[in-house]
Amino acid sequence: MKTSKHRLLLLVLSTLLLSSCAGNNNNESPTSEEVPSISQETTSEETVSPRFKADFAFSKFKDGGTEISETIVDGLTHYTHTMTKENGNKVQVHSLEVDLSKVAIDAGTAKNASIKFNNTKNVPYQSALDMEEKTGKTVYASLNADFFGSQVVNAFVKDGYVVKSSHNDNGNYDYTNSSSDVPASYPMLFGIKNGVAQVAPILSNDGKDPKEATNKKRYIQASLNYSIKLGSRSIETNNNIRLSSEAIRIAANDSYFDLDISKGLNRASVTAAESVTAVTKLPAPATDHIYLIFGNQDSAGLSFAGKIGVGNTLSITVHSPDGIWDGAETILGCRQEIIRDNEIVSTVSLENTNGCQNVEVPRSAVGVREDGTVVIYAVESLYYGKKSTSEEDSHGVSLPELAEYMSYNNILNGANFDGGGSTQMVLKNARNATPKVVVRSSDTGSSEPLNTRAVMNAILVRSK
Repeated sequence: MKTSKHRLLLLVLSTLLLSSCAGNNNNESPTSEEVPSISQETTSEETVSPRFKADFAFSKFKDGGTEISETIVDGLTHYTHTMTKENGNKVQVHSLEVDLSKVAIDAGTAKNASIKFNNTKNVPYQSALDMEEKTGKTVYASLNADFFGSQVVNAFVKDGYVVKSSHNDNGNYDYTNSSSDVPASYPMLFGIKNGVAQVAPILSNDGKDPKEATNKKRYIQASLNYSIKLGSRSIETNNNIRLSSEAIRIAANDSYFDLDISKGLNRASVTAAESVTAVTKLPAPATDHIYLIFGNQDSAGLSFAGKIGVGNTLSITVHSPDGIWDGAETILGCRQEIIRDNEIVSTVSLENTNGCQNVEVPRSAVGVREDGTVVIYAVESLYYGKKSTSEEDSHGVSLPELAEYMSYNNILNGANFDGGGSTQMVLKNARNATPKVVVRSSDTGSSEPLNTRAVMNAILVRSK
């Protein structure tokens, strides 16, 4: 073990080397520097979370290993950390450390769709290209997020629009029953609101045992909706007050408003308003438009609707039952909870779906440190898909192994994304730079960014 003085000297030297290549925004390859994985200290007056916990007691790895770092762009650093597991296998944990004051995190979908999203799967890097084409932003990194099945599994918000309001629910909340497909923990979400990231369930954690079906049911059935504001007035959406991005039939005496949301849902402009006297079928709204409908059974809603006129601007923002996700612009569904309040949660060792206890599974995960730094993780394992051709290939990790690494990496709150063949991480340092696949999908073993599994959504790191 190096002395504290030696650790501080190495930290200063590595910081100087990294800062000299920060802000690289051209087509040159990102610069790299190998540094020992050590507990880091800081002399900054700002509160910065250490990257690793000091004197960490490993149980699933032999020691802290070594890592190589590269600056992708100012605010985004890629680390490749090589560790030796207790069974002697080598594993490489790739992590992206994201400073949300310098770059942004968004959800990626096919054609960058939000209000027109229809459960279309997309390769993560194609979602990055779709976002670049639609927004003009540069996407520096892409990684799979939600599952690859026929629909989004968890609650999902993109660009302030609630694509999916709650988690899948088949009425069975027993985590030991594989057909129920629920985690032992509460299902988790990762999201951004007002430039700040958090990992949390759909409701504030109530401290009750998430393994109990009656407790889990409440969290799975909880639903996101919207808060609508007009000046000082506000109202929440419900079964009678709703948004629609599709053609819809409304009842007699319902009121509807055509909203231009090209500037975002939080700046929705009322372009048309009508109270219908008979059952009416509204055609699909125009591009960048959406309907706001007030049913005739809601007196409070109709009173609010009576105050809205053409030319008004409405602020429509995400609302959750206890306010924990109010105002979120992006929410991506995770799976199992891994870290809470800087500690590994007890349910990690109980998770039994999606190969949680399998030591060879590729992994995708996300965590947030106390200082607000977002850390995005990916572990490659071509052994999992029987695509390995080299002894140098990384082995996979079980969920408990991933949890130990994330704990060592000083994560305050963290959760698991979908893994397995879905896991693929692609990086590039500029809009027209050649993309680099740093974690290959075990489905294909390919270093081609578009040769991987299509998934429902992706987590993207982009320019502001």
